[in-house]
Amino acid sequence: METTTTLTSGHRRWIWAAAATFVAVATWAAMWHLTVDRGGGICPAIMPAPPGCASAARTPVAITGTVVVAGLYAAGLVVLLTRLRRRSWLMVTWLVALLVGALWAYQAVRYP
Repeated sequence: METTTTLTSGHRRWIWAAAATFVAVATWAAMWHLTVDRGGGICPAIMPAPPGCASAARTPVAITGTVVVAGLYAAGLVVLLTRLRRRSWLMVTWLVALLVGALWAYQAVRYP
């Protein structure tokens, strides 16, 4: 029995799941913070519009971003919980793809 430890060994899988969960939840919170209509004021005519302004334009983009990030997150968790977890390069690739997708989603909501 080999005693070497890989990046995705059983006791370290929770680190990957926690990192991915943090990225996904932080992205969703940031995207939807931009779309919440705060009302009661006049929005300045600057680009990008401040949070709470241009909600009608940001909401469909935020929905798309939420679906993209959720899809990447779910795909990674499936890989993490299956036999492919022994492939550490796959987990690193998944986390990088999740980060890139999260940044894309946030920027797409910020600049609708």
